[in-house]
Order: sequence, then C-alpha cells, then structure tokens
Amino acid sequence: MTDTRTALILADLEGITNIYDMEDMDRCQACYQEELRVYIQALLQSGVTNIYLCDAHDQGNLLLTLPEEFRDVNLQVISTVANIDFSLHYDFAFLVGFHGMNGSCGILPHSLRFNFQQIAIYSEKLSSYLPIGEVEIYLRWLGAKGIPVLLVAGDREAVYEGNCFNPYRAVCCIKSLFEREQADREETFQKIRSFVGLALQLEPEACLSYDSDPIYLTFTHEDLLDTLCRAGYPCKDAQLVYDSCTALVEDLYPLVERLMEFDKSVIAVNRSFLKELRSISSSLDRTALDQSEIGSLLNRHNLYSLNQQARDEIRAYLKSL
Repeated sequence: MTDTRTALILADLEGITNIYDMEDMDRCQACYQEELRVYIQALLQSGVTNIYLCDAHDQGNLLLTLPEEFRDVNLQVISTVANIDFSLHYDFAFLVGFHGMNGSCGILPHSLRFNFQQIAIYSEKLSSYLPIGEVEIYLRWLGAKGIPVLLVAGDREAVYEGNCFNPYRAVCCIKSLFEREQADREETFQKIRSFVGLALQLEPEACLSYDSDPIYLTFTHEDLLDTLCRAGYPCKDAQLVYDSCTALVEDLYPLVERLMEFDKSVIAVNRSFLKELRSISSSLDRTALDQSEIGSLLNRHNLYSLNQQARDEIRAYLKSL
C-alpha cells in the first residue's frame, strides 16, 4: 500500500554503526551510505515513496552520489540543513546517525562544533541549566516548523536525548561506548527496519517538539565570547544567548564562519607569541622554567587554547625575572 506522506531524513555520521573514529574517511563514508540505504529501503517497503535525505554532517558532501537502485525513486539528497527547502511540505522526519552532546558518555561526543563547551536551556522548575545537544536542537527546530520527528537513531546518548523531553517518539540505539565489540551490521540493519516500521505507526502530533525556550551557549576558548559580544551577538551572564533553537540553527552557518575566523586568528596570535616567548626565554634555565608556575601554565594549554589572560600572565612573569 502506498503511503502518500513525505519523509525528511536528517543524517549525521558519528552515530553510524561501527564508526568510532574519523581516521579513515573513505571507510566512514561507505558505512554512512550503506546504513542510510537501509532507512530508505525500509521506508520504501512501508509504502513511503517521497523521501528527502539531508546530509547534516559537516559540509554535507558525503552523499553526492545516489546508489543505482534509487535512480527511479522520488529521492532527493540535500547538502546541509541550511539547504532544506521549507516551502515544501514534510509530514514527518527521522534523525539518524546522531551522537551524544559534548561531555556525555557518547562515541565522538560534541555539540555542533568543538568550539561549543555547552548548549543549554534554563529550567525554571529546577532552577538550573539543562544541557542539550544536536538532537534536541534539531527536534525543536523541526517542531517549530510543524514537522514531527518520529524516530531518533544513533548512539546511546543520542537516543537518550531523543526521549529526554518527549518519551513517546521511537528511538533506536545503534551502538554504545560501553559495548564489548563491534556490532553485527546485518543484525543492526534488521533492528533499524523494525524501528522504522514502529515509528511510522506513531501518532505524529505526539512527536512534535516545541521551541519556546531561549538557549545559552558557552565556549571552550575563554576569549571567544568576548569576540562575539563585540561583534554584536547577544550575551548574558558570560553566555551567548539565542531566543530559540530555531534562531540558532538559522544563524548556524554564519556563526560557524565567525568561529572559523576566530580559530585561525587565535592560532596565528599564539604562534607569534610562542616565537616571542622562545626569544625572551632563550637565556633562562629551561629546567627551572619548566618547573615554574609558567611551565605548568604552558603545559595546560595548546596552540589553540592559550588565551589572552594566559599570555599576559606569562609575559608578566618573564618581565619580573
């Protein structure tokens, strides 16, 4: 029987079966495409023939070639979430291949990009900040557009987040940081097929997320927030603030461009500073310097993380000698 609904699949890479690192991207891409093929086949077998597949990983360039078997199917591939056409109607969405947020016990955990230390909403009920990751951000963003997410699949932490604020939707755990050995892919694929069928039977309205809370962002580099505040971004209580997850997603790529500019700038500044430091400290006893408070400070930082305060402390120490 034909299901006339239109499906939107948002796909990420880190939550795909048996991917534990990004060292061999050819292998990762092959695993990515193979697993996404299973979701598409399962939808087709359930009668859903209108499918939009968004490669939400990084630059969205891992799904440029469609498998031959889908040439005659109404399947369209979209590169990055920024290119999803919301003038079209999507009846439901799946989030697949997703990972846990930064600081979680996930596999390759992070929140959008390494620059983000934490993304959170504030709970009036608990009087505290509740961290959220990419899963909840996209759930709320899609919900604001009236698109229910019926299924979240990925690592253990991602599916936990998929049910954190809405325990009704289907979630499918593909892998866990604590599993003893790599999963049998065929068994996992059969599990995926079963969960796709389960998800399609859910009441869509019950799977809608709401995007009514402002979100607060902190960063791994102490100087980044000040840079963004000076550029006109809204800041409050040492955090970057967006009115909603939708506001963040719609500004995500311009924001990432600013983050990349900051990354290049701070690395260039620190390279110059280290040259300055070598010149100043060349006449000092290296062992004594390593054992000093400045040696300890340098050991805690890398070329990226060294910030203005650390540079000032090091300069002041060397001038005091």
